[in-house]
Parts: sequence; C-alpha cells; structure tokens
Amino acid sequence: MPSLSVIVPFYKDYAFVKQAVQSILTQRLSDFEVLIINDNPGDRTETFLKQCRFPEPVRIIAHETNSGLSAARNTGVRMADGDYIAYLDADDYFLPDGLNLHFGAAQRTQADVCHAVTAIREQRGTSRINYYLLGRDTRFFQKTVDRATVADMPELQFIVSSWQSIYKADFLKRSGIAFDEAQRKFEDRLYVLETVFSDARFSLTDVPTRIWRRRTNSITTSDKSPADIAMMTALIDKCTSLIEARTEALGLSDMFLRREVVHSLSRLLWELPVLDAALGDDDAAGRLRPVLTRALSRAEPNTAIFSDPLAAQISRIGATNKQGRPITLERAMGIWEGIVAGDWDRVDREYHVEVEATSATPAQAIPAQAIPAKTAPATTAPAKTAPATTAPDGPATALSTAPAAPAQRFDDVELIVHLGLHKTGSTHLQRSFVQHADGLGAADILFPETGFTDHHHIATKTDATPGHMGLIPAIRTSDGAVRQALEAEVRASGKKTVVISCENLCFPYATQEEREGRVALADSFFSAFPNRQIVSVIRRPDQYIESMYKERVVNPGAGETRNILEFVNEHRETLLDHAAMLTPWAAFAGGNVRLLNYDRLRREDDYFSAFCREIGLAFTPDVKPGGARERTYVSPSWETVELLRLIAACVPGPDRKRRIFRDIVEWSQAQPRDGSPRGGSGHSALSIDDRLDAVAEHEIRCRAFFEDYGLTLDYAALREDIEAHRAHWQPQKTLDYGLVEALLNSVLSVDSESAVRTKAAQANQQPARPSGQNGRGLTLIKAGLMPVYRNMPEPLRRRVQSVYRRIAAGG
Repeated sequence: MPSLSVIVPFYKDYAFVKQAVQSILTQRLSDFEVLIINDNPGDRTETFLKQCRFPEPVRIIAHETNSGLSAARNTGVRMADGDYIAYLDADDYFLPDGLNLHFGAAQRTQADVCHAVTAIREQRGTSRINYYLLGRDTRFFQKTVDRATVADMPELQFIVSSWQSIYKADFLKRSGIAFDEAQRKFEDRLYVLETVFSDARFSLTDVPTRIWRRRTNSITTSDKSPADIAMMTALIDKCTSLIEARTEALGLSDMFLRREVVHSLSRLLWELPVLDAALGDDDAAGRLRPVLTRALSRAEPNTAIFSDPLAAQISRIGATNKQGRPITLERAMGIWEGIVAGDWDRVDREYHVEVEATSATPAQAIPAQAIPAKTAPATTAPAKTAPATTAPDGPATALSTAPAAPAQRFDDVELIVHLGLHKTGSTHLQRSFVQHADGLGAADILFPETGFTDHHHIATKTDATPGHMGLIPAIRTSDGAVRQALEAEVRASGKKTVVISCENLCFPYATQEEREGRVALADSFFSAFPNRQIVSVIRRPDQYIESMYKERVVNPGAGETRNILEFVNEHRETLLDHAAMLTPWAAFAGGNVRLLNYDRLRREDDYFSAFCREIGLAFTPDVKPGGARERTYVSPSWETVELLRLIAACVPGPDRKRRIFRDIVEWSQAQPRDGSPRGGSGHSALSIDDRLDAVAEHEIRCRAFFEDYGLTLDYAALREDIEAHRAHWQPQKTLDYGLVEALLNSVLSVDSESAVRTKAAQANQQPARPSGQNGRGLTLIKAGLMPVYRNMPEPLRRRVQSVYRRIAAGG
C-alpha cells in the first residue's frame, strides 16, 4: 500500500495536466500513487489521457458524468490507498522536491494536517511570468510549527485552500470530512473550515512547495455565471453557519464567527459579482438577498471587530477593490448594516458612493455596441484632448494635446488602411507594394515611404517587415512631425489613392478599451483624410490561431515559452474575436470596410493581383503565372518551433538568442519537407477537437459581423474538412535530428563568433563585446535535448557529443 496518494481532478485541463503529473513523478518519492479523476467523460478526454502515456504510479479514474470538482476529489479519496492524501489541481504543479519536503514534514510531525506555503505564478495577457508568495501565507503561515490547533493558533481559520495541505487518510475517515458536492466550484473554503474546526492537529512548514497558476479562464479568474454566483452566495451562508455551530460545540470564542462574517463581507466588497447580482432587479436578486442577510446577520454589525488584529488583515479596509472603488470603514459598515436590515436601497447607495471620483472613462473611446455595420456615420472631428492610451507592452500614457489641425484636407484622396493580421500574407503584400511602386504610381496609387519599417537585417526571418509599423508610435504619441511628413509626401505625389499596410493595427493582445482608445488616436492622426477604407484579410480560425502561436515563438523578443494549448487557453477568446478587433476601425472608416477571404485568394494564381482587385485598385501587376503562390516566407515547421521554444527558455542574452533564432529559421526553411522546396511539415499541433473548438468560438463571435460586411465563411465546410483528418491526426512525438544538429551547430557558431570578437577586442585593447555565454544555459539545453539525444543513431550521437564538448569548452 502506498504511503501517499496525490489526487488530481481533471476537467479540460489539456494544456497543463502533463506538467502537473510530471511535477509529481519527478519528486524523490518511492512509495506513492497519482489518481487522475477524469470529470470530463467522453471520447476526446479519454483519447487525450491515453496519449499522455502516464507511467505505472498513475491511475486514471473516470466519472460517468461531469459531477464537479468536489465530487472528483471525493472520488479520489474513496479510491486512494495511501496513508496520506494530497490534492493538486491539474493546472498547478509542485516545485522540484517540493512535494517530497512537504510529505517529509507531514511524516515527521505526525500531524493530521500539514500546511505548506504556496507560490503564485501569474501570466495573463503576456509572455512575462511573475512569481510571488500567496499573500495570506506571508502574513500568517511562513513559519515552521510542529503542533497546533485552532484554539492556540486562530489564524488557521484563514488557510486559503485545501490543496495547500497534506492530510492523514485516517483523520479524514474518522472525522467524516468530505467536499460538499453541491459546491461544484468554490469548494475549498468550506473544506478548510471543516478541517480547522474539528479535532485536527496542524503542523506548518515555511518552505514553498507548489505553484498556483493564476491564468485566464480558470475558475478563480473567469466571468461568473448565474449558477456560479448562486454557489458563491450559498458558500458564504454555509461557512458562517458552520463556524456558528462549531464554535459553540467546541466552546470557542464568538470572535471566530465575527471574523468569518468580516471575511465574507470583504469578499463581497472585493470581488463584487455576488453584490452586483444581489443589487439587480430580477428574480435572481430576490433569491440571493435573503441568503446574504441570513449569512451576515450571524454577527451583529460593529466597528470594533475591525480592530481585531486578524480581522484587520483580512478585511481589506483601506484597499481599492477590483473596480477601483475604495473600501472604507464607513462603506463596509454601511453595506453590512444594510444587508442585515434587508435595506437594499441603502446597500445600493453605499455601494455606488464616490463611483464618479474613483473610475475613469477614456475620452473618445468608440463604444463597441454603438457602431452600425455598413452605414456608420463618419467619425467626428478630433477633440482638443486626446485619450489616454497604452503601449503594447507598457503603461498607459496620458496625452495632453492632440495633433494640430491639418494644414490641408485631402477630400479627393482615398486612404486605404490594410489591417495586416498575422499570417494572412501581409508581408508578401507589403513587399509586393514596394516592388511595384513605379507601376502603382502610374496608376495614381501611393504606397508611402513615411512610417514604412524595413527591419530584415534584425528580424528572425530575412524578408520580414511589419509594413508601416513606424506610424504606430507616431499615432500613440500624437507625433505631429510624422503626420506632417506623411501629408507632405501625399501632397507632393499628387496621387488620389494612398495605401497603408501595417501589422498589429488590430491590436490583437490589447483589451477592447485599449483598442478603442488607440483607434480614436488614429482617427485624430488621419484627420486630414476623411475618405477612408479599411481592409482586412481573414483566415480560417483554426489555422490562424496556430499561426499566431508560431509567430510569437519565432519572435525572440516575445519570450514565448508556453506550449500551444496554454497559449490558446490564454488568448483564444481575444484572438478569434475579429468582430471586436474590427468594430472600432469600422467606425473610423464610416462603415467602409472590405473583408477578404485569405484561403480563397490564396487559391488564385496571383495573390497580390487578387488583393488589389478586391479592394478596388485599378492596377494589375506584371507577374509570371503562378508567381504569387511563392510566399515571401512561410511558417517554420513544428519541429523548428519546439526547438525555438526550448532556446527561449534556456538561452540567456537577447542578442545571442536572436542570432540563434535567425540561424535556425533560415536553415529550416532551406530544407525540403514533404516534397516542397521550402516550408513546414503542414502538421497541426492542435488536435481535431481543439481545432473544432476554435471554429465554434470564431463562428459565435464573428459570423454576424462578417455577414454585415459581405464576407461569408462556410463554417460547416471547415468542420467537415477538419473532421476528415481525424483518423490520421497524431500528436507530435519526435524532433528532426537534423534540426537538433543544426541547433547545436548554430549555438557553437554564435558563441565562437562572440569568443573571437572578445579576443580581437582584447588584442586591440578595446572594450570587449559581452560573449553571452552562460554555463547554466548550456546545461539547460543539454537537459532539454537529452530525451532526443538518447534516441539518436550512434553516428549522429557522436557528432552531437563533439559539438557540445566544444561549446562547453568555450568554442
């Protein structure tokens, strides 16, 4: 019989469960089991878990129907054979040796419950990862305690989660403690209180042992449905009821109950969805109100409780909540007294006081719901004060003045703005516009030089260009000089059609508020051009989101190290909401919008000619038949993407990383694959069901918007095409050994150049250029490639050994 059972509930955590299980299996434990409770029954999940090929200590137990997180954990406890029970959510993971240290403390102290400190990993809306200790752990539990009960350590009441502790199995059985299965979510608080207010003996270890991953679309961060809000409200009532009964039975002070009521009140004021729902005027509000009144009436409202040292640390008095409202003592007491008295008019008054003083609405933001489809009126003249805006990866920047009024209006000039979505042939189009500048000029069309960015000398892909990317900072900062240069170029050309093509103008990773603010700034920047057309090319959603992921990984500056499922989980709702991206631009152009089908245009002989024709340009480029089928550059293969992701995680130094990235991308694109002279394997890293999910998400968010602007995507045909590949799709299992060798050769080459330059600088008595070499980085690369190395043919293995020795020796 194993000493420890680790229970991992699973529900659609496809992107994370492998890391969770790996973090358990790599602990220095010899006598344990892992129980994955599949609470998402169906062929898709069963197939996925089988393909994970978890080894012997892992058991997979499937529910017949989806029953919720509480039921999954209870199933795990019933099926567990271990003397101790630990919980791990499928999207979290243990630190190296963390579970081993935690379990060792539990065995040494022989406590019923052993608590350990938790670290939070936050990565939302960016590739940057932040780590910090859970706040309540740092306040109460960052210490070592061998034996305690709630009577002598009252802060135990504020343990955050069940999965922070290891439990004796016989204690859980003896006490009859189980998760409340009516609480399909938000179950932890009640379970913690059940254990704390029992006969449990607790121990604490101050060593952080696990990572709680805070991410988009998790239970804690996602929007709350009416059923969720009902469960959250019921939880408050259950918790205060339990404390009331247990403190009386155990002869404990009523201070525990008063603290719990303050804790519940602080949650209402901080997170707000329950309070928002209770202040509604529908039947749901009528059901929530008496439950909240009953729950918070168990302790009489009194300001004295806020002076209690523990209550003061969990009340959030003096903080500003998630909607920017200050949580003052007066506001908290007013809302508490109003709820207890059932005076919801008073609660509403206290809740909304000072809202105008604590929240701001960006000026000139274009309301998403107020923009008609094709008949939207032209935008108004720019205001004197431009709105606040946010740089793509930086803080908001307040702009004090808008650009000066244009010296000349171009009423007879059409401004065509191509919003170049990634991986829709934008670079090919931009290069083609530059290549055919003379022919375009003869057709009265200008592709301006102002703002055009040609950075092929530093880009990972040789032919890369983001187009008129230089206009973005000028728009963001209301740079009058750049605007005047653009207007002067248009005026000097005398052309009646001006085409601007720029990637990222849809701001795919921005919030809608940020996006609307930036488009409002663009409206001011281009105020001299009232006659506008917006053009965007739309690609089938499953391929688009995959290509966006590749684009992030291939960009060394992005630092993207997540796998594709993690990326899709984070960004699917925003990247596939083209309606939200394009709605502000529709207002910018007065409803003059052209949406083009990328897949249909790519089937034509000449992509650039087809694009020009579709947007109404009277220009036919002189190209050889089939010439447009040769893309400017193609996405790298998945093997290449995975190698680049490994480099991003392991190689230090931005310059070193960029040079290696470029080397590998160029080499991989030069190799023939699948009978094609250039390009990737064509294999999708997303499963059939993941791709179908992307299509469904896109259809819900975009279909009506597209049809308003004359674009019809045949979603049924897309689903049929994806399903046709189900029998043949397999997850990626191996890396191309040639790519592995190319990676090592590239590292050697880059580091050798760095070492040579250093020697040359020393010989000339000049400051040395930093080499960027780092022994730890090389060690991490070696560790990451070791599974591939073990399966290599012997001749290639000897070659890799030789290369690595030279790298380790300094080139």
